[in-house]
Amino acid sequence: QLLAQQQAQQQQLAQMVAVPLDAKAISALPPEQQKLVVGEKLYPLIAASQPELAGKITGMLLDSYFTEEIIHLVETPEALAAKIQEALQVLRQHQQQQAQQAQAQAPS
Repeated sequence: QLLAQQQAQQQQLAQMVAVPLDAKAISALPPEQQKLVVGEKLYPLIAASQPELAGKITGMLLDSYFTEEIIHLVETPEALAAKIQEALQVLRQHQQQQAQQAQAQAPS
């Protein structure tokens, strides 16, 4: 019975991923499933411009914003492009900080 329940949930998720985002339907899902559904929509949009970093950027956005905000990004290409640029800037800053720390710790 538990297996049948899990299969039904997976089918429901698959159907939601296949159709345009419906904020009302998504809000009825548990939070983990909300992130899964919107992440499945978000990833290919990010991968179109940043294929190497799509997974990282998708994760950053999912961790940083509410589901409603992510839905807005999926539906508004200009807003998504701006958030992708912000994420790239954060990643660059992080890489620079790591490089500086590595230099500071390297023996002279």
